[in-house]
Amino acid sequence: MSSTARDKPQTWCVVGNCFSLEKKHEQAVEALERAIRLDSSFGYAYSLLGHELIDLNEPAKASQSFRKAIVHSPNDYRVIL
Repeated sequence: MSSTARDKPQTWCVVGNCFSLEKKHEQAVEALERAIRLDSSFGYAYSLLGHELIDLNEPAKASQSFRKAIVHSPNDYRVIL
């Protein structure tokens, strides 16, 4: 995906998930922030970013990210309240 769809936020969410599985949360955050830069209304990226920020012990930033996820995808089951 990264060679054929570098301009898609979904690609960077996949990259972020891969980093997350490897416990490389800082790199996961970078990938997810890139997804958001590509599509600032992509709620799923905000949701994933919130989870990574929790792992990095950044609860205030995580809360902001989850709030944005809810705004952009109010019916997304992945957003925790």
